[in-house]
Amino acid sequence: MPVWRELLADLTTPVALFTRCVGDGNGFLLESVDRGETWGRWSFIGLNPSLTLTLSGGSLAAEGAVPDGVSVDDGLLVAMQGLLE
Repeated sequence: MPVWRELLADLTTPVALFTRCVGDGNGFLLESVDRGETWGRWSFIGLNPSLTLTLSGGSLAAEGAVPDGVSVDDGLLVAMQGLLE
């Protein structure tokens, strides 16, 4: 279940917050950058994903519950497209 919290973080960086929140676990950091600016306006940190896709040596592996209708046998881009539909 997605849960979010908005924070004003003037005294730290998104990478530092990500490291503190995720630690040794799985997570992701997405940042917005507008037209080549140095600083982004938004940063999104995700923790404990329900599905992790790993591409290594041309082979795609899935860890977690792959939704019905999503194929991981046809490559990363096809899998991502299936997840976004």
